[in-house]
Amino acid sequence: LVQLMIARLQQLPDMQKKVLAMYYFEEMRLAEIAAVFGVTEGRISQIHTQAVIGLRAFLRRQEAA
Repeated sequence: LVQLMIARLQQLPDMQKKVLAMYYFEEMRLAEIAAVFGVTEGRISQIHTQAVIGLRAFLRRQEAA
């Protein structure tokens, strides 16, 4: 499962990878990430949500297979 997730994370667009890394590994808040990229907190929230939904869908497909 871990190997599948690593492979899937590597396939994400760069922005989604960076947002997930900053949020989960660097423990930055969405507002801080938004300041780094020069976008709104709402946009960072959208990018984060898209990445998480995509990862969940991937896991569900793997479980079904």
